[in-house]
Amino acid sequence: MWQFSKILLFTGLLALATVVRAQHQQEHRQLDNDYGRFLQIMNRETGRSDGASWHQYYLVPEELPAWFFDPALHTEASSFFIGISDPGMDSSKAVQMAIHRGKALALLAGQATIRHISDHYEVMRESATYHQDGSHYLDFSRLQSASPPPRDSFVVEKRWYNKYGEGMVLLAAHEDGRGKKMMVEGEIMELHREEGRSVSQTLLCRLSVAVRADSSGSPPVPLSDYEVEGAGRRYHIHSSFRGDTSNVPGIPYRYAAPEEYTRETPLQESGVSLHAGLWQGYLRLLFSRVTFEAYHLKGRVKSTYDRHTLKQQQIVRTASSNRISFYIESMALAGDELTMDLEVQTLR
Repeated sequence: MWQFSKILLFTGLLALATVVRAQHQQEHRQLDNDYGRFLQIMNRETGRSDGASWHQYYLVPEELPAWFFDPALHTEASSFFIGISDPGMDSSKAVQMAIHRGKALALLAGQATIRHISDHYEVMRESATYHQDGSHYLDFSRLQSASPPPRDSFVVEKRWYNKYGEGMVLLAAHEDGRGKKMMVEGEIMELHREEGRSVSQTLLCRLSVAVRADSSGSPPVPLSDYEVEGAGRRYHIHSSFRGDTSNVPGIPYRYAAPEEYTRETPLQESGVSLHAGLWQGYLRLLFSRVTFEAYHLKGRVKSTYDRHTLKQQQIVRTASSNRISFYIESMALAGDELTMDLEVQTLR
């Protein structure tokens, strides 16, 4: 009788696994069908499929879904976050990467330690025929979170896949539980210059995720690493996920938003261009806004002052370390720039 019960239990579990696998396969088929539909539209609109028509096809903006700009309106969960994959991926891998990144950002958002250093340079150079003064700000922030994520509690409430091969998901946490200890670290370095006009550049932005299976002191196992370095349109991207390296296609990326999430002019102090894809702009903007808010938190100030014949220079360094949580209130699109309203709270 016991053997028969075990056979029935095994058969039931096998049937359940088959149903779940079939549901996942159906979802990925739907995403792939969307991609195929994009190709059919391209061929129909251009009438040919050579390289020139591909370029024209990619110049047509991809409209982002409304839940990307205001996720709180599209989920009943109190804890949620958006994850985005690299471009140029098939639907299955793109969704997997988007879920992984969404979990990592959700852990940072729930509780993170942010260490921030800001160097403010006041420089004045002058001679008999020359005079220049201005301010430079060099900001560096590191966010870290190491805690077990809720096991099987992240539910994919929305998913999206576009013609650039980018996957995006809206993750919501609904249950409580514990899993393996996940270690998430983010970094951003920015340069701000004020010499007649204000110019801001992101020099480095990185997100790395590792997991530790037990508490025996064994080294963490890397799961993913994403890094973009450079300034303006000269940049280098390195991306790896579960041992595979991604290559970002060098194509034009264009996005559009529903009318209610479109702004006529970019906000220079907070907008980030999406010219290299959705994920790089989203991550840079998120970390930049967190750094901006962290600048106003409690910190230590150290000042030095040097005076020479032709140059006066003052350096003010602000250093801080705080525990924070944050969440995205809303986003909007202004031209090719993404803007974000972010709420940051200090934790004790």
